[in-house]
Amino acid sequence: MKFRDLRVLTTLVTTLVAIHALNRPITLGWVILSPETFSEYIMRNSDAYEGAFFTLFVLTIIAFAWWIYVAGANLEALGHADLEFTAESRVWWFAVPFANLVMPYRGMRELWTVSHGDAEHPDTGLVALWWALWLANGVAGWIFVRSDEQVMTMLWVVAVLALALATVAIAILRGITKAQNRMIAEELHEVFE
Repeated sequence: MKFRDLRVLTTLVTTLVAIHALNRPITLGWVILSPETFSEYIMRNSDAYEGAFFTLFVLTIIAFAWWIYVAGANLEALGHADLEFTAESRVWWFAVPFANLVMPYRGMRELWTVSHGDAEHPDTGLVALWWALWLANGVAGWIFVRSDEQVMTMLWVVAVLALALATVAIAILRGITKAQNRMIAEELHEVFE
């Protein structure tokens, strides 16, 4: 297995995450600022709009999962054989009920700390914040789907959480990508020294 530069994939995932996160606040702003045009353009085509939004959501999940896999595989390619998680398990733990409340965080935390080269003194506050926002966003979305009251308030809560989550996720993507590129540069420097 060889090391893969994450920069292009990080740009793709960052773009998808940002578009996905901005969709709801822009839509809500449109509803508030111009309800007539919103009704004319979106409500008339709501199935197509929701279909496009769902497709974007699925593409974002696939791209983010692929990024997690490649970042984990990079650690293995760099000789980190004593990891708790494999590249594959970092992804599939998201799909295991109940364990998905903890294990994806642990996998991402390991990815962050090993990529940054300081597994003994990790600065994982950003990863913890990402995971807290991930869980809060999921809970808020679950409540919103089951709530008939205060729909606009819940939509704004979900939108704000999604924006915060996207911002932190993008910081993590960029931080790990930068750290891994630094790791490979240091390894190449040692080879040619």
